[in-house]
Amino acid sequence: MSQGVSGAGVGIILIRDDKILLRKRTDDTSKETSELKGEGIWTLPGGKIHFKESFKDALIREAEEETGMILNCFEIISVSNDIVDEKHFITIGAVSDEFEGDASVTEPEEITE
Repeated sequence: MSQGVSGAGVGIILIRDDKILLRKRTDDTSKETSELKGEGIWTLPGGKIHFKESFKDALIREAEEETGMILNCFEIISVSNDIVDEKHFITIGAVSDEFEGDASVTEPEEITE
């Protein structure tokens, strides 16, 4: 039996003026870093939870790293259990309409729009 990869992450739905912020991942497979595959798709901001990091801290960090916006408050709304090939990830989903700043592409090597 082979050993797979397991991990935990967060995703955040950011809502402003009845719109949800999405980011488009690069089509370039050499630059795509998601272990769950996802080249060229539209996705929510989010990422892996660091060792000993709380959900709250991970959501705040990922929102700022990936969008440049400061998350003030959020609500946990989901838990997903994704298995792709030999990879298994648990993702905590949250939603917020309480954040500061304007969205920008902060990771142009991974996100194109």
